[in-house]
Amino acid sequence: MIEDYLALAGRIRQELDDLVEVAKRAERAVEAGRQRPEDQDLYIDSAVLNLHDFYTGLERTLDEFLRFRHVVRNIYAFHFDPERIERLVTQMQPALEQARTELLQFVSFLERVGGSHS
Repeated sequence: MIEDYLALAGRIRQELDDLVEVAKRAERAVEAGRQRPEDQDLYIDSAVLNLHDFYTGLERTLDEFLRFRHVVRNIYAFHFDPERIERLVTQMQPALEQARTELLQFVSFLERVGGSHS
């Protein structure tokens, strides 16, 4: 059972690393779309997929991200609002930092219970 706590702590740490990468990729896509307006739709599609991955990775109901997930699942990509996508991408880092803080506190608890001090 103690090993389960440590395994969960490791999975959470890996998920946080993955979420950081997803956020960076979404930010890069939005920036590339700004630099190449003629191809903005392609970059917005990329940002959309990373926003969806971000939400899925957190697996918690963050109001605006939840509403956005519903939109992604129910409309065609060419109907996305680039301004909304950019706003959501901008909000990813603050949301990630809050989740990271809370999850790392939980990881520390799991590691204490599991007897690891890493």
